[in-house]
Amino acid sequence: MTVYLKDQLVYGAAPSAVTPAGQAAVARETGSWKASLLQNPVSSNEAEVLISGASGKPIELTLSDANGKVWSIRKVDKASTAERQRFVLPGAPGVSYLKVNVGGEVQTIKILRLR
Repeated sequence: MTVYLKDQLVYGAAPSAVTPAGQAAVARETGSWKASLLQNPVSSNEAEVLISGASGKPIELTLSDANGKVWSIRKVDKASTAERQRFVLPGAPGVSYLKVNVGGEVQTIKILRLR
């Protein structure tokens, strides 16, 4: 399942383009990065994100609730090859958003907390 909010991918993976010969086309340029939750929905008050392809680059992660209230801002000066970050999800179960910014390129991930 793929979910977009205001033309921004918030959950799932973007459909890959397929060439007429049936070969998958590259979705992003070489050197691009990807952020994904290790579990979604989450059944506890913690969420862990894996960022790959951003090795050595600065990262800013912003956790907010469904109303846009910012709960946490975290900065990583130089990302590792497979950068993992764990966040405590505040408040009651529901929806939160994690905005991942690598060099001005932003990906927002919708987090669904069940308990």
